Order: sequence, then structure tokens, then C-alpha cells
Amino acid sequence: MPIIRFISTLGYILFAVYLFNSVFFIKEVYLTSSDQVNGLSKLKNTNILFLNTTDFAKKLEETNPLLTDINIIKKYPNAVIIEFKKRSPFAFIKADAGYFLIDKKGYILVKSRQISEHYFIINHYQPLSYLSYSVGKQIQNFEIAYSLQFSDVILNNNLKIDSIDILSSNMIRLNIKAGELSFYILISAEKDVEKTAYEFSYFWSRFSEKDKLEYLDLRFDKVVYKSL
Repeated sequence: MPIIRFISTLGYILFAVYLFNSVFFIKEVYLTSSDQVNGLSKLKNTNILFLNTTDFAKKLEETNPLLTDINIIKKYPNAVIIEFKKRSPFAFIKADAGYFLIDKKGYILVKSRQISEHYFIINHYQPLSYLSYSVGKQIQNFEIAYSLQFSDVILNNNLKIDSIDILSSNMIRLNIKAGELSFYILISAEKDVEKTAYEFSYFWSRFSEKDKLEYLDLRFDKVVYKSL
């Protein structure tokens, strides 16, 4: 009798475990966009109670480098919603044998032999190797990252960047064209980018003869400019 009771109890336990798992196994995955997301198969038959959404979101970002801001929401008992954004094109970088279309954070979205006029181009004094980089990889270059961050400030002031020439860490030239405006800005990656951005915004909001500006030098403690 004790053996029968033990087997019966064990059977109830195993059935309860099976029922517990079957109820909370993830069966539905909903995406907030129609874009393809790799790595979702690992979610199926995973217990939603034990799913670490933060860790899994990081894994999805690793397998889907063109996606960003991934957020996973649990919908009990057995479904998850995955929110995300696609990285947006921002600029071209000239490589040694082609071009990289990148987003604001330097992730490569497209490799191409040609460029589009919709985005400005960045020229670096040490051209990147076209064959060494793949789509989805982030370009790890401080001068390029600095230029991208400052470029966002320029565009937010309704100006258009024609091109950026990174001649050295202390000599980055942004060629600006917006309507009849045509001038260039000099910045340095050796100076705090937030300080540089603030100095530009302050100067630009108060400078009245914008159409006569020839260049603006923000590399030093004192802002230097020249008008025509």
C-alpha cells in the first residue's frame, strides 16, 4: 500500500508539473512590426514565468543588429509582445573601395559602391576597409562617433550638411549648405562634444548675419568666426 500511495502521489506531482508547464509555455509571439526578427524560435515552449525579458532582448539585438530599442512584454499565461524600432539611415562613410550607409550610432545598414544624395558623406583620413565590415556591425571609431553626434545638433537647427571631412582628431570640417547659406564649421574630437554643441547652438541662435558667415571654428575655448 505505501508503494501504491507513493506511485499515486508521484503521478499527481508529475501531472501537476506537466499541467503547470503546458499552461505557461509560450505559444504566441506578437510583433509590433511586420519586419522579420531572427531568434524567435527559442521563445516557443519556454516557460513565461522563467523568461528574463531583459536578457532575451539583448540576445535579439545581437542576432538582429539592424533593430534597436527592443522591449519584450509578457502577456499571461502564454504569449509575449515584442516591440522594436528599425535603425534609420543617417549618413554615408567613404571606405577604401565603396561606401557604408550608417545610422546615428555608426551601425552599418547597407554596403554600396555608390551613394545617394539623400544623405551626407563622411570622409576619414584613414579610410575603412570595405571588405572588413559587414552589415549590422558598428563602426568603432571615436572621431566618426563624435562627428555623428555633433551632426545631429546641426540638423536639428534646420541646416543641411553637404559633407564631413575628418582630417585629424583636432580638425573635423563640416561643410554646410542650406538654401543660400554656404559655410563650414571646424570642430575637434579632443573637446567635449556637449560643450561644442552648446557653443554652436548659442552662437547660431544669436548670430544675425547668417547669410554672410564664411566659417565657424569651435575647436578652442573661444568661438572664432569669419563673415564675408
